[in-house]
Amino acid sequence: GVGEKPYHWCTSLLRTHRDTVICVQRRRTDQIVTQLRGEPQGPATRRTERCARLRVASVSMAHAWGTLELLSDKKVWGLKPFEDQYYTIEYPDYELSAPAHTVGRQQDGATPTLVLPFAVVSGKHCVVQRDPATDEVRLTDLSSNGTSVNGRHLGRKNSTVLEDGDKVTVFERRDGSTKENGGAVIEYVFRRRAAPAPSVVSLLERQNATLREELAAARAEVEQRLKELHEGAARVARADDVTALA
Repeated sequence: GVGEKPYHWCTSLLRTHRDTVICVQRRRTDQIVTQLRGEPQGPATRRTERCARLRVASVSMAHAWGTLELLSDKKVWGLKPFEDQYYTIEYPDYELSAPAHTVGRQQDGATPTLVLPFAVVSGKHCVVQRDPATDEVRLTDLSSNGTSVNGRHLGRKNSTVLEDGDKVTVFERRDGSTKENGGAVIEYVFRRRAAPAPSVVSLLERQNATLREELAAARAEVEQRLKELHEGAARVARADDVTALA
């Protein structure tokens, strides 16, 4: 009919427009990665980054926002159930990367746990939490024997803000910390870690999110234009039929 050639021509034009949008967005992503890495742009670089884009969705890297570093001796003397012997603490440096971490005698099912398997340590001794909105870190005492921060006893269900360099005492027998005088101390220092600079992966994730939104908008526009063309072609065909009958 009369509308056949314009219809197919417009359809082809719209599809070419969509493909152009996709190519431009891919090129923009490649250029961002090249600028970040300071590499010369070329076919090999573009192929590498296209592969990286395909892997972005499955990449997840947890960043440690703090560390509990053991200040006291990692060999603890004489605490039940290890009477008359040393017990070596397994994690002298414990990384904090989840929103909340528990310090306790046994593994907590809900949060990652720094396990200190001594009778004087409560099952859930204390919790260290970071508020992602404010970046504030708080320690909450949940123990029977008590937790101290910088020498200040907190008391059960009380909490305090933790700052870089604060000393956290999980347990202290006041007469010392060695086999010779029969004492024991379990004490950590809290260290903050600065947030890392945006990685290539995270920048690609943001770029790909923008790319998906723009492609969705382009597809919607193409579909709307195709619908309008279908309707126009149908009207032209009906008009031709009426003319032929007349």
